[in-house]
Amino acid sequence: MKNGNHPVINKRKLILLPMTLVIITLLLSSFTGYRISRRYLLNQLEQDGYAYTSLLHRKLEAHREYEEQILDLINNPGINSEELQKYLEEHQMQQLLESVVADENIHYALFLDTTLTAIADSDPSDVGIQYTDDPAYLATLAGAKTIDFWYYDIIGNEVMEVAIPYEINGEIIGILAVGLSMENLRNNLLWTGLAFILISMAMLFLLTQIQRRHIIQPLERLDREIKELKIDTTNPTRLPERTQDPFLGLYTGINNLLKRIYDTVQQNEALHETIQLQAIRDPLTNLPNRRAFRDAIETSFRLKEQGAVMMLDLDNFKDINDTFGHVYGDLVLKTVTNYLESITNQQISIYRFGGDEFLILYRQPDSKDQVEVFVQSILSRFNQRFTINDDDDQHLKCSVGIASYPQDSDDIDELVMQADLAMYHSKENRLNCYARFKPHMAEKKRQHHEIEQQLRTAMEVEGFRLLYQPKVDATSRQVTGYEALLRMKDNAISPAQFIPVAEETGLMIDIGRWVTREAIHQLKEWKQKGKTTKLISINFSAKQLFDLDYTENLEKMLKEAGVNPSLLEIEITENLLINQEETTIQFLNKLKKVGVKLSLDDFGKGYSSLNYLSYLPVDAIKLDKSLCDKYQEYTNSKIVVGIITLAESLELRIVAEGIETPDQYHFFKDAGCHDIQGFLFSRPLTAEEATAVYHQALEMKQ
Repeated sequence: MKNGNHPVINKRKLILLPMTLVIITLLLSSFTGYRISRRYLLNQLEQDGYAYTSLLHRKLEAHREYEEQILDLINNPGINSEELQKYLEEHQMQQLLESVVADENIHYALFLDTTLTAIADSDPSDVGIQYTDDPAYLATLAGAKTIDFWYYDIIGNEVMEVAIPYEINGEIIGILAVGLSMENLRNNLLWTGLAFILISMAMLFLLTQIQRRHIIQPLERLDREIKELKIDTTNPTRLPERTQDPFLGLYTGINNLLKRIYDTVQQNEALHETIQLQAIRDPLTNLPNRRAFRDAIETSFRLKEQGAVMMLDLDNFKDINDTFGHVYGDLVLKTVTNYLESITNQQISIYRFGGDEFLILYRQPDSKDQVEVFVQSILSRFNQRFTINDDDDQHLKCSVGIASYPQDSDDIDELVMQADLAMYHSKENRLNCYARFKPHMAEKKRQHHEIEQQLRTAMEVEGFRLLYQPKVDATSRQVTGYEALLRMKDNAISPAQFIPVAEETGLMIDIGRWVTREAIHQLKEWKQKGKTTKLISINFSAKQLFDLDYTENLEKMLKEAGVNPSLLEIEITENLLINQEETTIQFLNKLKKVGVKLSLDDFGKGYSSLNYLSYLPVDAIKLDKSLCDKYQEYTNSKIVVGIITLAESLELRIVAEGIETPDQYHFFKDAGCHDIQGFLFSRPLTAEEATAVYHQALEMKQ
């Protein structure tokens, strides 16, 4: 285990750095010791100097019997210095100083008077010299003991001079000075320095041995053991435990690190496996995903197989999510997954495509019929209830599209698109069925896309308009109201084409609000012109049930426009009630509280129309055009009469729409219909045209 070409342990740095620090420390210690020793020896020499001068002072005191005579001589103005010199020589001052220098540690001694004139000197040739400019002597004459270092030419070396004042009866009469040799000081310092060096070398040697034994050798062993480590991803790697090793803590730390590395490697391998699994598995259903589908069908292509790709989509799954929540929706998907997994085999595999869509790959079927039989078995199962929770059963429906390879295509993306187109084609025809891909489906998809783009553009540039088809009183033929019909301004696309596209793409909510706002605006204009008796009906799509703020916005628009809510009628169709009956009724009750009128459109088309009349808060019903077209059949005529009679008993207003012939008109008039709507009396009109016939009775068109 090496870092590049370098060893784990760099012994050079390991040795040199601490050794350098030790040497610097020893040098500093030696220098400091030298300075301390020098200071100490200088202090000793200073004390010796004071001792010598004090000794001289005491010897001079031995001549006290002459003290009075000396003072008399000093105080006698008639005495001169020569007589004093002679007197001192008589009393052995000169001899005393000369005897002092016999000590090898003293180079000279002298006595100065108060004029700083040498009156006695161990070197007789210096007697009489004046030292009037010497600052040390001046300080001593003032009473201070002084020490001075200076170069003594006679010996060619430096001396330390100690000077003390000479006092008699507290009066300074001169200065005693001694020049001490510094030779012993230098010798002592030399030996002291050598001692420090030897001690330092010994300590350095001892430290080197300790370092080698307790640091270098253990680290070399650690270096060797680290290099010999063999990393194993299946079993933890460890260094041998050495309980007596000074680096036991380092061994333990490295082993802990190796353990963490091993654990991390294991976690990464597990994570890698999870990521690989997630790359080909759907996290919610655990089914293989699109990537796995591509891998499987590519394999089938390479083997030159024939097969079918099926797109299965749950019908109205969005309604389930919106009604019961996404958590419940996930449970539905898992339930469906469990069923689909139960029908897989070596030829059939299931994949989650996304949302509520599943891909089914059928490899090497015996025939096209075998594929269709398989799909029919799926649809048959969807005709039965699915148990979502233990106590919750749900009716589910699905639509399936089939594309065959290589007949329809040998391109994966194109096959998926074709199956998707076929699935949407089956969904448009009716729920819970299947369709095989046909080339015309692609053209229909293209048209669907073009219509969607035109709708989006129309929303951005005010590209819609409303036409108003009059409703007339069946007896007087007087206009009683209008149905607002949505059209595109610059496009002749039929509402039968663009309304389903708007509902599928979610544009119907915004379009529905625009229709509502525009109808209220028209009522406001008529009110301003004094026309306040005719209502406008607007159609309400099932998709608008998901516009949760619709009623609040409706009420706000009516108040801002100052329009009576009862002049606006909202037409709903029976299919609003099929899957979300309770939600729809709550929504209709909110609309009634706003004050608008409600009409049940396409009444009698199917489902359970008569049953709805017993509890829906509607004000009118509009008979479906299919009843109007087939009214002459005996059975249908009886049904129409029965429906009208029932509606009248419930005090509901009855409108017959799609009336195009006089015979139709007379039949429904005689049957009891209140209002008639159709091309017999008027086509849809512009706002200006509708305003023009507001108070008119309309004639039948021939």
